Amino acid sequence: MEHLKQSHAQAITCGLGDNSFALSRLLAFCSDPLHGSPSYGWKVFQRIQHPTICICNTVIKAFLLNGELIKIIHIYTRLLRDGMIPDK
Repeated sequence: MEHLKQSHAQAITCGLGDNSFALSRLLAFCSDPLHGSPSYGWKVFQRIQHPTICICNTVIKAFLLNGELIKIIHIYTRLLRDGMIPDK
């Protein structure tokens, strides 16, 4: 997990802190039950000002795998509030 945090810090330093692809990959790794950290993923997600539908889907899947339904509801309502249409 420490390597992931270092990679995240490096991405921010290189100007990729708002890159949706980089953030999506970071969040996907955080969702891995064996190697990731859903709590770190949640912190990263909360700092994203304008998450894409792809990022939201990645985070919803992560929390679904970890049984965190309250966070899923929070993300879903944020999707609706921001005017995004969720994928089927």
